[in-house]
Amino acid sequence: MPLVSVLIPALDAGHTVRAAVESMLDCDLARAGEVQVVVAPDDGSMQYDACMRGLRGVLVLEPTHRVGPGPSRTRARQAAAGAWLTLLDADDLVSSGYLDDLVDLAQRTGAACVFS
Repeated sequence: MPLVSVLIPALDAGHTVRAAVESMLDCDLARAGEVQVVVAPDDGSMQYDACMRGLRGVLVLEPTHRVGPGPSRTRARQAAAGAWLTLLDADDLVSSGYLDDLVDLAQRTGAACVFS
């Protein structure tokens, strides 16, 4: 079971989502197999499986067609296995080690949630 699941709703994001996922996986937790990324396509496209090929710990859900980011995040949450959850937009990039720092802060402080 992964420690963290990253939830990514994706709408027309075939050109950006791989970089977003790679930026989130650039951390010690991911290298240790402690990160699951759940991509929830919302544009009816089957392109996301191909976009994620070769990336460890990535689950691409069956695409829906324009139900919106809220329902897409909910679908991702339902598929998530991590004890901790974090959200990322499909066109965002985070700095190296971001996820390590986020989880470390939560665990050190006993926080129920951390917003950054």
